[in-house]
Amino acid sequence: MFSHSTRFSLFIVMSAFLSLVTGCAVHSDLEQSVHEGRVKIFRIFKKQILEKMDVIALPKERIEEIVDIKTPSEKITKQELNAIAQKTFLRPANTERYENKTEEARARFGKEATDPDLYNLFKEIGDLGDILPTHAKPDYLLFNGATIQNMRTQLSVANNFIKKGLLKIGKTTQIVFLTGDRDLFAHEDEKAFMNPEKAELNSEWQKPKELPKTEYEAAQFVWNQTLLVPELRTAEIIFINAPKNSVIDSVTGKEKKVRPTTSDTIRTWIHDYQPKPGTCVSIITQPFGRFRKKTMEQEFKKACLDKQGFSAEVAGVDTYKTQEKFYNDIITFLDNLARTLYTECAT
Repeated sequence: MFSHSTRFSLFIVMSAFLSLVTGCAVHSDLEQSVHEGRVKIFRIFKKQILEKMDVIALPKERIEEIVDIKTPSEKITKQELNAIAQKTFLRPANTERYENKTEEARARFGKEATDPDLYNLFKEIGDLGDILPTHAKPDYLLFNGATIQNMRTQLSVANNFIKKGLLKIGKTTQIVFLTGDRDLFAHEDEKAFMNPEKAELNSEWQKPKELPKTEYEAAQFVWNQTLLVPELRTAEIIFINAPKNSVIDSVTGKEKKVRPTTSDTIRTWIHDYQPKPGTCVSIITQPFGRFRKKTMEQEFKKACLDKQGFSAEVAGVDTYKTQEKFYNDIITFLDNLARTLYTECAT
């Protein structure tokens, strides 16, 4: 008979072996719960998935098995869910989230988009709900380039975390605003800049002669305009300006410039500043917590920073406090689910 310690060692070895042979398979109770929740979401949209069978890179018989409630979730891989999500949930290429929030886009998902189980399922997979920081004193506090209002929300979240003692900004903590050369959307106009809604204004702030034209400039505008706790205001901060990407237009066949991605902003930070290893806490708004964390981990791994001691964490709040708001924005949740799966399977 094996001793207890020997049996435990064998268990660890077998677990490692199974991790190697199952690719993107789930490895923990938490990940198993997330995986099961995702499978349930996919099965709610069985009708839409089956309608896309001809373009999904899986055998039709396999797709039918995946959406069949009789198939155990552990028999379904993350790669298979990703293949389905890219053709079913992902918004059209080169379109922004706000452009996808139309009745036509919503109609693609029919009455299933209002299924009463979806709210709790997205909670189950971690795309709803507050995420409190676990590293109280990070080496890097990251903010993400976004719309004007979203960037204000991120600053407000950080302010509140610090006031409550959940986050501490030390003398060596560096603030990094991960932005890029994105042209501002039409709705990011003077009214949006000058109407901070619930955000408190910095009394020493003065309106510049010219309003920002890009996300990079808008981040600096919002940072200077907002009333911040002293720890944030006096901390060292850098603003990353990731360049646009060149792509070929699928219609004209000509090259065009498109905005940088989340990954681009992280890569630009790593390339331009060569940060020293440390703990990173990225301030987020839901449902983008898991996506941000996986994207950071992916880019740290590509740059071999994970082996040097870099760690990635997200912290933020759930702005979907009512189910009505959630269901009105269900398309964003499905699109983000597709992007998160893609990132996880590429890591």
